[in-house]
Amino acid sequence: MFIINDVQHNDGNTLAAPYSPRGNEKGLIATRLHWTEVNDSLKPDMFTVPAVIERIQK
Repeated sequence: MFIINDVQHNDGNTLAAPYSPRGNEKGLIATRLHWTEVNDSLKPDMFTVPAVIERIQK
């Protein structure tokens, strides 16, 4: 099943591309995840610039 968020496809709306910095003071990065990584211990604060660089290098 696919869910398409048609609300995001309007003029003036933006989407975050994978590995792009989010608009926050912590420098968090929009990051691709595998479904096995999605669990209760997942926190957005895990995806800082250094953490994502290390993740990509693996």
